[in-house]
Amino acid sequence: MILLTIFILSLVTVFPVAAQSVTTINFDNIPSQTYLNPNQYQSQGVTFVGNSNYVFYSQPPFYPSHSEPNQLGTYSNEIRVNFASPVSDVGFYYTAYLQPLIFTAYDSNGVQIEQKTGVQSYQDYNMPALTNSYMVINKPSISYITIDGYQNWYFMIDDLSFTSGSGSIPEFPSIVLPVAAVLGLMVIFGRRKNMV
Repeated sequence: MILLTIFILSLVTVFPVAAQSVTTINFDNIPSQTYLNPNQYQSQGVTFVGNSNYVFYSQPPFYPSHSEPNQLGTYSNEIRVNFASPVSDVGFYYTAYLQPLIFTAYDSNGVQIEQKTGVQSYQDYNMPALTNSYMVINKPSISYITIDGYQNWYFMIDDLSFTSGSGSIPEFPSIVLPVAAVLGLMVIFGRRKNMV
């Protein structure tokens, strides 16, 4: 029984439980038609740079939000989102008018991790957007992102989500050596028990 307890405890130390959480910000707790306070979501580990980000109510069919009633948009400025600690799997739904959307993720040194270009939702303001699209960057160590309408055209985002916490997998030698040591101890103690 003691050996089984030692073995289980060694597995817990070798395979730590990853403490990850997914956060989604849907902008629905803010009054529509107001400018976003850059620190509105600081308690969730997110700050928005600048004072020109505007909370819009859903405007279907032209700017449909993914989750009702609100979404975040800008008429002519980039949206920058800073994370309190590095995150992964950052994504959002968007609607872009006339031009595609540019989504870029950076590490803590300001080095670009990845950049994606999303499709434009519609070309004519008199023609409704068929749907809003989803864009995600599935990379670790993202410290901040920028979202920019190409040549400063209108766009909206909704349901910004990201994964925070450690989800790293231990390297192979760091797993094998402790497990082999515990198994070896179990064999030695098992033989001693049989000899007595």
